[in-house]
Amino acid sequence: AGFILLYSLYLLLKINSPASYCVFNFCIECLEHSTGVVPLDWRIANIVPIFKKGEKSDPGNYRPVSLTSVVCKILEKILKEKVVRDIEANGNWDKLQHGFTKGRSCQTNLISFFEKVTDFLDKGNAVDLIYLNFSKAFDTVPHGELLVKLEKIGINMKVERWISNWLKGRLQRVILKGELSGWRKVTSGVPQGSVLGPILFNLFIADFGTKSGSVLIKFADDTKLGAIANSEKDRDIIQEDLDDLVNWSDSNRMKFNSEKCKVMHLGINNKN
Repeated sequence: AGFILLYSLYLLLKINSPASYCVFNFCIECLEHSTGVVPLDWRIANIVPIFKKGEKSDPGNYRPVSLTSVVCKILEKILKEKVVRDIEANGNWDKLQHGFTKGRSCQTNLISFFEKVTDFLDKGNAVDLIYLNFSKAFDTVPHGELLVKLEKIGINMKVERWISNWLKGRLQRVILKGELSGWRKVTSGVPQGSVLGPILFNLFIADFGTKSGSVLIKFADDTKLGAIANSEKDRDIIQEDLDDLVNWSDSNRMKFNSEKCKVMHLGINNKN
């Protein structure tokens, strides 16, 4: 029966059938009129640690990818489309974000940034580039702050409530070489490997930016900041931008990964 339900939902979603949205509406209505709790099976995850680089004995060098309910992922996809429509209707897309965004990629990220930087350099300017990266970005998103931002952005109230319950009371365990750890409570973050995780993260950091005319481009949690640095005043503006970004990270309970934050000084007249 479970396979039949899963395959039926898959077919409805694949052909973009209105019936798939009936399933979505039914799930949301059930949520509103019952206890308001997402099924536990939809809130648990087996974590597969994926090695990135560095010492293999350091747990911090692994990316925790969540294996979650496939049926839940189908509903997540429907909800994601609803969230996208709400954002488009409200004009709240983050124009600086190139990660997990339709029509954008690493290439568009690099081209957009370096087109502006090379223009500065071609005009004989000194240019400073700052590369910023959050530590454990997806895993440390505070749920309370995220939900407040979803409300401000104008996400459908029913969808926001579902997301809230989907994030609450999550459990996870690590699976490695056939061995399982015990279950642990999840108190922050959006699941890596889920459908909704990336777009929720993008919405959370949409207001991560500067007030000056500096060039700022994002790819998920990786941010590049570039600005002219001809004078002391220019460098003061860059410092003010960095102060704004640090203040944002403090107020949103996110930490920068100092090992991955770098500075580059470009231009033959750059005195730094």
